[in-house]
Amino acid sequence: MLTRFPIHRSPYCQRVFPQLERKVGGLAGKGFEVGKCILIADDSPVIRKTLRQTLEREDAWEVCGEAADGRQAVEKAQRLKPDLVVLDLSMPVMNGLEAARELTRISPSLPLVMFTNFDTPQLTNEALSAGVRAVVPKSEIRGLVDEIQVLLESAS
Repeated sequence: MLTRFPIHRSPYCQRVFPQLERKVGGLAGKGFEVGKCILIADDSPVIRKTLRQTLEREDAWEVCGEAADGRQAVEKAQRLKPDLVVLDLSMPVMNGLEAARELTRISPSLPLVMFTNFDTPQLTNEALSAGVRAVVPKSEIRGLVDEIQVLLESAS
């Protein structure tokens, strides 16, 4: 029998529950199921909301945080310890490539996905060099879900 921990949506719980889940993560396989935590970084509130709704349709995933720029993404990733980060390329303060480089420096095994309107071979090469594992055009949200699934399964 599996016991699922409900994730509450208050800002406090969004900070605390991912840390708590990691502490009880050792209980996985002993009747407890721990969800995967995803951090979304995009300067558009509409995109962040759409991504949250789409990703949280998956039973085993929770969006543990959102960031409006690359600097916030780095700070929140350090605090929330997500299992995966979705980054937009074009963001203020620090763009997605800069954030990817910093996140890779801090946490080399953290899977990063670039979700962008700018899908070119040059960007893909730069993103892969920065530590991004997959680049997905914003027109292919189903492709994003598929990439996240593959990355989270391979990280387990």
